[in-house]
Amino acid sequence: MHPCLTCGACCAHFRVSFHWSEADPDQGGVVPIELTEPLRVHEGVMRGTSQKRPWCVALDAEIGRYSRCTIHDRRPSVCALVPASLEFGERSAQCDKARLAHGLPLLVEADWVGVVEAEKIRCRSSDLSASARPTVEPSLLGCFVLTQGKQRSKLRSTTAANQAFPFESRDGSDGRRSTKPA
Repeated sequence: MHPCLTCGACCAHFRVSFHWSEADPDQGGVVPIELTEPLRVHEGVMRGTSQKRPWCVALDAEIGRYSRCTIHDRRPSVCALVPASLEFGERSAQCDKARLAHGLPLLVEADWVGVVEAEKIRCRSSDLSASARPTVEPSLLGCFVLTQGKQRSKLRSTTAANQAFPFESRDGSDGRRSTKPA
């Protein structure tokens, strides 16, 4: 069984923010808008995650025993970008931090024995190929650092949504944040 199905720590530890268009059906968004609330001008957040003790409204879990996302097939893109530690051979700083915060042990190689590749891929975003799948690490500025090979870019958690759902703001700009190399 995929270790995420007996965890849920990340969904009860981090704020889940994303570009507003991910919850706007007119813009191709699939995240249920009734489960979101506004965060900043171009960002929404999953209800329950923007508080001192985050708990995503879509999480059905007893942390460390069972876990499921009630909107897994419609979850925000940033959720799909957070890998479980060692899922693809590397540690995940976010997974490790969330597990430790909930008193769970870090995942080890043995946790992946018997988990078939198809199950790993099914739990990730279907639009990311294994070779193009970035790893996600927190930065000190509240941004994510997406790492792909040796190339590192600081991107806001909304960047994937900005690329998937381009928009134009009132001032005529495309609203995307800078992606200068770190």
